[in-house]
Amino acid sequence: MELLMQRALKLNAAFAHWPGTALDRIQRGACLRTYVKGEVVPSNDRDPRYGSMLVIVSGYLRLQRVINGKRACTVGILGPGRVWRSRCNDARSTQLRYEQVAQEPTVLIHVASEALSGVLAQFPVLWRDLGAVMLKQQRELIETIVEQTRGTAVERLASLLLRFQDQYGSDTVGTGAGALRVRLSQEDLGALAQLCRQTANEALGRLQELGVIQVDYSSVSVKDPAALRCAAGRSDVVSAPPVPARSGGFGVRSGFAPVAGKPLPNDAAPRAADTVRQGG
Repeated sequence: MELLMQRALKLNAAFAHWPGTALDRIQRGACLRTYVKGEVVPSNDRDPRYGSMLVIVSGYLRLQRVINGKRACTVGILGPGRVWRSRCNDARSTQLRYEQVAQEPTVLIHVASEALSGVLAQFPVLWRDLGAVMLKQQRELIETIVEQTRGTAVERLASLLLRFQDQYGSDTVGTGAGALRVRLSQEDLGALAQLCRQTANEALGRLQELGVIQVDYSSVSVKDPAALRCAAGRSDVVSAPPVPARSGGFGVRSGFAPVAGKPLPNDAAPRAADTVRQGG
């Protein structure tokens, strides 16, 4: 168990460059736990046995906004290699907070806040990597929330799928096409895009008819990333420079912008653009 935690922390960008002594200290106050699909991950305000920093080893967490004790909406998905600070309730946060739910069987490391704070107080330079990872995730969540409120149904879902393909997609021979590793039902995608199930199904069906995506049971595959960018309303689809492959965390992620100046492989992108102009 300790070896698994050590390996998981070393593979995480937030802790990859931490010295062994610092990792040993936070490991002593950490615990490893598996959650089944749909299980709510406890915050330290609910159960003092669990720390305030969650490190995702495998699986995915669904972040849900809770307002006045009621689940309001889903704001994002966090996968392997990500970290999340589970904040406790107080007088200022009782009206709005976030709840973490396992999207599928998920393994997490709960890091005790006292141990983490002690290490960071002694070695302030370690904030650099941890802070960079958390700021990047915060930016991605903000962008996801913004995308939930603008554009047609087709544009919202296309933007969402592009983001997940970049973060959690498998790449097919460097093309950017492939299946999303996270299992999302049409209802899940609708919730993430702030659409009712019927509207989400219609928009997904339209993208599938255009040959942009393939929807199966609890899974989505991106067949034509260029056309998906066009459907998302991104006009730079043809002139965008190629995005180099990036590796890190628990898998290989590749960008999928087409090579500048090259024609699109088929007419899916123009047809997707026509769909967006017609109102999604």
